[in-house]
Amino acid sequence: MRILIADDNDRVRSGIRGILSDEQDLEICGEAIDAKQVLNQTRELLPDLVLLDVHMPDSDGFQVTRQLRLEFPKTKVFIMSQDDAAMVSPGAFECGAADCMDKAYLGTDLAPRLRQLLGPDARDR
Repeated sequence: MRILIADDNDRVRSGIRGILSDEQDLEICGEAIDAKQVLNQTRELLPDLVLLDVHMPDSDGFQVTRQLRLEFPKTKVFIMSQDDAAMVSPGAFECGAADCMDKAYLGTDLAPRLRQLLGPDARDR
């Protein structure tokens, strides 16, 4: 699965790269730090999934998700937030995100949740 990481925090992006570095079936194809870059990188790289921070410097993740869903209906959007996921997830799902996670759990839960989004054949892609 090809993943675009979208977060304005360098440490978060670096942490996600570290978490996914040993996952041979999960490839980071690009990174973005704001909504404009997310849309441009998605158009250029055509990732399978956009791992998107809910708080972007020039927009919020919900607006970006809506735009991504319009332009790329097959691309999954996975919203991550420093806020309590229970508070964010209703808005995330309403705008078309496939999943939502609190950033505190990325280290232990990210790779399995990404694979779950693709279904049982995720490792074969």
